[in-house]
Amino acid sequence: MSLPLNPYRITTPSQRVAFTSDILIHILRLLPRTSLFATLLTNRFFYAISAELLYDRITIKPKHHKYDKQHRHKYRPNNNPFVEISPFTRFLSQEYTKPFLLSLVHRIDLHTHKQQECLNYRGYVKPLPDLRVLHIAGGERKYEYKDEEYGHLTERFEFCHPSNCPFITRVCTSTPTVIIRELDFKSLMGMEHLEEVILRIRPCQLPDSRPTIPTSELYPYSDGDCKNYNLDRIKLPRSVSKIKIVWWDEKHCFRIDWKFVKEYPGHCTRGPGEKRMYKDCVSCDPLREISGELVPIPRVYTGFRTYEEEEKERSSTLRRRIKDLMRVLGSQTDVGVLEMVNLDRTAQMAVRGATRGLTVERFRVDLETAFREGRRCRFDSNGENKIVDEENSNTNSNSSNGPNLDHIKISYRSINDYYPSFRRGMEYDSAEEEYWRTRLYPSEEIFQLRAELEVMISEGDSTARKEDLEFYSVKQMREEVRAAERWKERRSAQMNRKVRICGRSMGIVSRNSVGR
Repeated sequence: MSLPLNPYRITTPSQRVAFTSDILIHILRLLPRTSLFATLLTNRFFYAISAELLYDRITIKPKHHKYDKQHRHKYRPNNNPFVEISPFTRFLSQEYTKPFLLSLVHRIDLHTHKQQECLNYRGYVKPLPDLRVLHIAGGERKYEYKDEEYGHLTERFEFCHPSNCPFITRVCTSTPTVIIRELDFKSLMGMEHLEEVILRIRPCQLPDSRPTIPTSELYPYSDGDCKNYNLDRIKLPRSVSKIKIVWWDEKHCFRIDWKFVKEYPGHCTRGPGEKRMYKDCVSCDPLREISGELVPIPRVYTGFRTYEEEEKERSSTLRRRIKDLMRVLGSQTDVGVLEMVNLDRTAQMAVRGATRGLTVERFRVDLETAFREGRRCRFDSNGENKIVDEENSNTNSNSSNGPNLDHIKISYRSINDYYPSFRRGMEYDSAEEEYWRTRLYPSEEIFQLRAELEVMISEGDSTARKEDLEFYSVKQMREEVRAAERWKERRSAQMNRKVRICGRSMGIVSRNSVGR
């Protein structure tokens, strides 16, 4: 059976213009994303074009509703984007059914979810054939993850970890690019076609990457070393040839993924535990909930230490962890191209307390040296170094020893050079946009808050540093201003109290002198 010459019955010139795919795609790009669902139901032609725009980039983020006592069986919308939402698909041919929709997906932003909320929980989603970018976006990991079951609120602890997520390990295995926000690459080991890994990380998220950790740091009054199990997470498939490390959010004020943890005093777990909220890092201080408000937990007193000594220790720890990370990436991966983005501010923080006049340029040279040293040395399962034969590694670039050392390329990009490509490229994230605009294009409100904080810092009412104000978000600067105002009021009240006490004592002295 031959197809008709005019299957859509196009007769007028306006219909010819409307059914031109290039013009129609440009018009539909200007529509809000929620309106594309309605265009799917127009006809076959609109369905094919709208589906390409709608399913090109999918954000998978579970929605959690508050419990309603009046309506216990509350409707929860289906978050599965691969369900045939259009009733028109039942009457179309095979090319418009579910495999056709799966072939249109080019990027997925996957957030933290429970095992029961995983899209491939029952294993019925087929692998995505044309997936180009997988963004493991993270999210809040709360132990008090409330769900509705039999009309009661229950606490769920089963989070779908990326290394065990069936959607990542079975559906997204053909992607060539992965964007990840933590130093845990276990979920990427099954991706045979992976070529590039984009690591977006904060300085406070760097774990201890030394081959061995002294036992005295873990358990006091003990000798010997123990294996560092963090090294098992920093491994990549052999197909990965490029790593891009994007350093951002130096003070951890943007896009925070909180997690609640219940801690119990001592070894007893009976009774209600103390609720503490942590950030998704290893260095920031936790918060504690008191009467519905989050209050910073005071640090344990470890003796008198000046601010300069604490700053020097923090910078030396950051400097050591960055070097260890570069050494591990060189030893446990076969990457030949390494790109560092926005490293200047992080390097300044690492060099701030150096005593030998270490500069940022010298620190970059040390990082390149650490990466090449790691490529020459390999760590075995016990954390011991294995010296690689340099002749074999230089002659055979595809051997198990990794690429040739001469072909290793390490480059650096500034924030001004990176932001335009980030704004228009595949790495764009709306939740991360605030950080880059605060650094490059601050608003008038940000300028006013910075000016207020600079005055308060000079007067001694705030403990922030003037050099770090450019890393603070608007919310963080408002909190710093309120804290400085409270401290100023408290200090003025103490001064007034002292003045009243001194006035009373002077009055008593004057009366006694007059009586005499």
